Amino acid sequence: MQLHPPIAVTLLALAMAPMVAMDSHIVGPRALAMGGTGTASADDHTASYWNPAVYGFFSRTDAEDAPLPADPNHVGRKDWGVGLADVGMQAEIRGDLANWVEQLADTDLDSLANLDASSSPDDLQTAMVALDMINRFAPNHDTVNLAANVGILNTRVLHIGLGFRQFAEGTVSIADLDKINIGFGTSTPATQLGEDILLATTPDGYTSGHVPTLITGQQATDLAAALGGSDPDEAVRRLDYAAGQAGLSQSDVDSLLGGGSGLLYATIAASGNAATSIENNQTAVFTAGYTVAEIPLTLGYAINDHLSVGGNLKLMIGRVAAAKARLLSETDQLSDLLSDAFSGANQTITAGVDLGFMARCSWAQAGLTVRNLNRPVLKGGAYEDADGEGFTVDDVALEPQVALGVAVYPWSTLALTVDLDLTENQTRFSTTSSRTLAPGIDPNLTIAYATQRLGLGAEWNLFRFLALRGGLSQDLAESETGGMIHGGLGLNFWAVRFDLAGAVSTEQVDVDGESYPRAFNVGAGLTVDF
Repeated sequence: MQLHPPIAVTLLALAMAPMVAMDSHIVGPRALAMGGTGTASADDHTASYWNPAVYGFFSRTDAEDAPLPADPNHVGRKDWGVGLADVGMQAEIRGDLANWVEQLADTDLDSLANLDASSSPDDLQTAMVALDMINRFAPNHDTVNLAANVGILNTRVLHIGLGFRQFAEGTVSIADLDKINIGFGTSTPATQLGEDILLATTPDGYTSGHVPTLITGQQATDLAAALGGSDPDEAVRRLDYAAGQAGLSQSDVDSLLGGGSGLLYATIAASGNAATSIENNQTAVFTAGYTVAEIPLTLGYAINDHLSVGGNLKLMIGRVAAAKARLLSETDQLSDLLSDAFSGANQTITAGVDLGFMARCSWAQAGLTVRNLNRPVLKGGAYEDADGEGFTVDDVALEPQVALGVAVYPWSTLALTVDLDLTENQTRFSTTSSRTLAPGIDPNLTIAYATQRLGLGAEWNLFRFLALRGGLSQDLAESETGGMIHGGLGLNFWAVRFDLAGAVSTEQVDVDGESYPRAFNVGAGLTVDF
């Protein structure tokens, strides 16, 4: 029973599936490079997303075709343009999911069901890692979240725009968290965990004189009594050593012991009973996501040289899908399950409404945008896991989002920008298992996470050929990723512009001894502007 790497499989599945959604997305590499700011500074087809009121100021000059005094970023000179293609992708690792899965990924978990004299030196360490993961795992928090958006042939002519953009979002977590089927050492019905531990091969580096540092005092006495066997004190010493090998902290071990009623005691009770062996554990890798393809008709209207309003009427085509496979045996099927789920998912055809407002003077402008004003809803559905058992995913509502932005132009070649999400933009997936689960296993799971971005950015145009960009952003809703550092550039070849951008989080996560950013974003785009 080999555990395949579910995160890698699921990331590949999500990348291959048409998955995108309506979190607080950053559309366009220019905005990404500038700290995720665009509500007041968008100056091309991406204004359809950031603030459709910008369309009212396109192709608006004075009688001599000269720039208006109240046009700090010179959008009045633009009559038409096409966003040939742009793409943005982001990923975020929350909690300890990636680290735990990495530790278990290459482990043969058959050995944990039958700890005996044939066990390897690493089996006790693996057992402690598995118990620690099951004990501390928080399905709503320990997740990997993915998002992307792709725009193709987004065209604007004067004050009207029409195009195509697909948004996607997905999450990977754990469902049906099973703290019941956790027994080790079930080779015979009468086997006790303590005896199996004593018979197991000595862990690497262990000596009989090991002095426990994590399981001590009354805890050691109580645990030895629960283990029983011919030498329970030696069993405790080996468990203590294995816990240290696995990197468990004192608080982790205290939680496993739980004052005599923690998960480790439940494991002892479950061991020796084939029915509650860990090989029957129902814990599943769960991935869910949704796609929304949008075809927005954008219209902007300038009330005067200083004020403009605009809006989008969007045709929206979406799907919600999910896949689930048991963590200990079936994760290699996850990508196929997800593909099948999308193929058979309910298709939602609906409409969305966005509104935008813009005010400007000769050196600054401010914008306000409301997206999905009418709260479109995507239909959920019923799916099958790797065992053919059913589960359902609830409808997904795309809640309204409100953003405020300000852009200041000290010189014609320099822009300073700030954006703030006035709403907390929450993504929520709720699922219910139809599988018959043991009492104590919750069949319901809700994964919810939010973003509320504050972004700062700057752009410096050198000779109108090279645009250098940078910025910072902070998620005010959830701070685990820390701040984000943004950067990028734009190359202008007459009417053609090529943009690249990226961002990384200041906080890192350890996976298999290596440190990686908790979050990152990348983007690129090719635009024609006249």
